Amino acid sequence: MAFDHMVGVVNRLMHRYETVGGVVRGLESIGCLTKAQTFLLLLRIYWRGGMYHMVFEAFEQMGCCGFSPNTFARNVIMDVLFKIGRVDVAIKVLKETELPNFLTFNIALCNLCKLNDLVRVREVFTMMLGMGYYPNVETFEMVLNCFCKLNKLVEAYQVLGRMITLGIPISVNVWSILIDGICRLRRIDIACSLLEKMVKTGSSPNVVTYTTLIKGFMESKMVEDAFHVLNLMKSEGYAPDLVLCNVLIDCLSKVGRYDHALDVFVSLQTQNMAPDSYTFCSLLSTVCLSKRFSLLPKLVHGLVIEADLVVCNALLRYFCNAGFPHRSVVLYNDMLDRGFTPDKYSFVGLLSGLCGARRIDEAVNVYHGIIMNFPGQDAHIHTVITDGLIKAGKFYRAIRVFRKAVVEKYPLDAVSYTVAIRGLVKSGRTGDASTLYNQMKEASISPNAHTYNVMLYVFHRERDLKMVIQLLQEMIDARIELSCNNYFRLCNFLCRSQNSDSAVNLLIKMRDLGLIPAKAMRVPLSEEHVQDLLTKNYSCKQKFTITMYSNVELWKWIRRNEPTVKGTIIFEANSTITVSPVNFQNSRNSSCCSANSTVLECSKELETAMQISLRNALGMMTNRTSDDPMHDVAIMRETLRVKDEELHNLARDLCARDSTIKEIAEKLSETAEAAEAAASAAHTMDEQRRITCAEIERVKRDSEKQLESSMSKLKESGQKVMTLSKEREQLIMQRDSAIQEAHMWRSELAKARERVVILEAAVVSAEEKVRVAEADAEARIKEAVQKESAAVKEKRELLAYVNK
Repeated sequence: MAFDHMVGVVNRLMHRYETVGGVVRGLESIGCLTKAQTFLLLLRIYWRGGMYHMVFEAFEQMGCCGFSPNTFARNVIMDVLFKIGRVDVAIKVLKETELPNFLTFNIALCNLCKLNDLVRVREVFTMMLGMGYYPNVETFEMVLNCFCKLNKLVEAYQVLGRMITLGIPISVNVWSILIDGICRLRRIDIACSLLEKMVKTGSSPNVVTYTTLIKGFMESKMVEDAFHVLNLMKSEGYAPDLVLCNVLIDCLSKVGRYDHALDVFVSLQTQNMAPDSYTFCSLLSTVCLSKRFSLLPKLVHGLVIEADLVVCNALLRYFCNAGFPHRSVVLYNDMLDRGFTPDKYSFVGLLSGLCGARRIDEAVNVYHGIIMNFPGQDAHIHTVITDGLIKAGKFYRAIRVFRKAVVEKYPLDAVSYTVAIRGLVKSGRTGDASTLYNQMKEASISPNAHTYNVMLYVFHRERDLKMVIQLLQEMIDARIELSCNNYFRLCNFLCRSQNSDSAVNLLIKMRDLGLIPAKAMRVPLSEEHVQDLLTKNYSCKQKFTITMYSNVELWKWIRRNEPTVKGTIIFEANSTITVSPVNFQNSRNSSCCSANSTVLECSKELETAMQISLRNALGMMTNRTSDDPMHDVAIMRETLRVKDEELHNLARDLCARDSTIKEIAEKLSETAEAAEAAASAAHTMDEQRRITCAEIERVKRDSEKQLESSMSKLKESGQKVMTLSKEREQLIMQRDSAIQEAHMWRSELAKARERVVILEAAVVSAEEKVRVAEADAEARIKEAVQKESAAVKEKRELLAYVNK
């Protein structure tokens, strides 16, 4: 409190004297001596009041007046350098400090953790331990939280191990930080195990611990489990605080539970909790996501919220989404009038509002002004202006702005390129969209799900089957889900395309991997698509058949090829069909074979019967006597007529059976062709299987060899590690002894310096005594000379008197 009061006093002095030197001279004018403590006090007051430029001036004046800055002064300078973003200079000041103390390292670690500079955090932490200073619990928690926030759990566990080694107890905050780090990696099972270990070790979870776990469940879409943890927390006697309620509102809105989120907000009044700015921002996010814009005035009626920059940015977003872009522009101007310093979110709200209000020229001018006056903007600002111009129908202007950003090498991401590609597609420039997609890949920017689906739409419109196949393969490799609209477009495109088997195979694979939305699989396929698929892509029976499931799947592809050859069909030129019964086991194929054999037997019987009949007739003619020639001729004619009728009947039966045989033969030929193709495919697959097995064996042998070599290397590494561990222990012992010796020499040096000061003071005192003695001796000599001269004078006077 005293220093806060002094900040105002010194601030008034600065308005009067303007410079630090002026303040020092003013203090001298009223009788205050200029000492080192004066500058240290001014440094501390300027530091406390945030007057950083005055801190540097006081530090410089301190050196000009002949005072050497001590460790405290250097600590203040280092902290100010961190706060103004001069991290490299601050680290240089740290390393050049001759006698750093605990506060020196603590200030550096605190600032580096805020900046998430993990490399320098490790460096300073190691330097601190090497100098013999051990962090306290708060410092350990700060470093641990920094590593966990950035998903560096290996380093976090190393810090935890150092805490245990030093005998520092693991507090509830440490447990909560570890659980939060695990939840950030979506490993909820490990987080629950940590909670159980926490309880077993005697630490009771608090509201912060439960809040962290509930947030982890919510972000992993495990809402019911999150509510179970909430009920468990309430059963333990803990009531939700405002932070937990804010987390619930935010997370429930993100998973689509808008009603539950609004219920949590409404329940704050019954729990006597006043919403803060974070609550208000979460409520605005819920309203925007649920599109229930009319609810906001009713929900916030009578609510008093401190308007900070975050709240203003949230309101900017709300006005843009609710269809009031002109109000966002008015709010931005009001923010400037109230002294707010806009950030990137403020710029996004302003640009969205200007584009939504159709003030295009003003939006583009503001965008260029932001880029010039606030360099270092991220990709989002370029994405927003491009998207705003596209939504306003200014496609060509949006593309010009984006291409200028590419030429100027501004930071762009996948979202930026996707928005620009979508603008090109909307303007009908699909060729330019393909070119921009290739430039995106050349810039080493990985496409996202929306990019892939937009480009699929582009190549579908261009009927580029090759690029469609390439994109589908990339989506499978990246595990990107196909959108419903693109799925239906591809169905239509592939039904009307030749040589689309590869694309169909990729769709099969995507279906098996779950990359086709369930919504699309539940929509029935049109009759036109079914006929196209049956007649065009699957006329060859050995390829594919289509199985339709009404209201269950859109369509499903099933290979007819069997993995192994089950039998063969052999055709001979002048023989019956030899059938392998293993390959034909259904009723249709067996009936065909039996019909064929029956027809062949009947034809043989007819041929034999005709031969016997003719032979008998001729035998009767030769053996019969020629007593009655006319009678014999009549009998012969009658016999021939009867046989001729029998032959005609047999011929008709043979023709009918021959047609039946032809039909069956055609069907058997078709089946044989399919079986032959299946056998060929199976043979090919068997060859591939053998090649694959041989490759697997080779890889297995190579893996065994690599494993053996790795094991030997591991053993050697283990031996080296043991040797290095021993050497490390020896070095640590040597380092500890060296540190102790250094401390001893430091203490000796301090004592020696004290002795030097004492001796210097003694020398000064002796010199002063000598000077005084010399002055006294000179005075005595003068006095003796004077006495001698007086005596001589008296002697002369006495002699003169005697002579008289």
